Amino acid sequence: MESMLAKRYAKNVKKVTSEENTLEELKKAHGLNEALLNQWVSEVQQMCQVTEHFDDTQNKIEALYVCIKKRKHYLYRMEDSNKRRYQIRRKIRQDTEALSQALENVRHNFSLPSTEDILKKDNFVWPWTTSGASHLQLKKQVHDQVMLVCRLREESSILKEEMSQHIQSIRDMQNSLTVSLTATEEHGGKAALLRKRVDFLNRKLLRTKELFTDVLKGELPDEEEEEEEEDEDLEEEEEDVLCPCGPQREDI
Repeated sequence: MESMLAKRYAKNVKKVTSEENTLEELKKAHGLNEALLNQWVSEVQQMCQVTEHFDDTQNKIEALYVCIKKRKHYLYRMEDSNKRRYQIRRKIRQDTEALSQALENVRHNFSLPSTEDILKKDNFVWPWTTSGASHLQLKKQVHDQVMLVCRLREESSILKEEMSQHIQSIRDMQNSLTVSLTATEEHGGKAALLRKRVDFLNRKLLRTKELFTDVLKGELPDEEEEEEEEDEDLEEEEEDVLCPCGPQREDI
């Protein structure tokens, strides 16, 4: 368990660093300071509420496209109730119908694929844009990158909490067995087994704390194979000590 958490956290940290660098490159490429960045993110988040107010058909098409993609992305990640998911799907269908109608109004001037094919692309380039991605698409790209970085940072925080909880669970088990050992006669098979379990948990707690401390500081084991062998040995010992096979006698 501790090895899996450490590896997940290390992998997440690398991903956070990579996506943060991508975001910084976007900011430099388009001259975005923090204020403008936050403004763009806010505009994309509010865009779904104002698409009906667009008078220009091309702007409305771009806004509907961004809104549909954003809602689909949110629907994929959400864990809300079925009622909430139904409401979002219904809004996606409504916006898709509005997008299809708006596209029909410009097909006499532009050659465009079907609405379905357009929505399959993450960053569709509209034929009326002259500099690659349109301004709305650029805002969506920045918004999506900011949201990705935020999600990865949140995942890092969750993994830190899980590591803390894992250490506490080992400590609680250790304390519980220590109490049981104190209440048991000094000699006998049960006392010997309890002492063995407490000793094992002492070593497991120490190793887990060292592992988590290293990974939080960015110090990862170089010898993965050696680490995996150590994990396997610890897991085998854990099965033998904490879950011994066969019937046990309370006293010998």
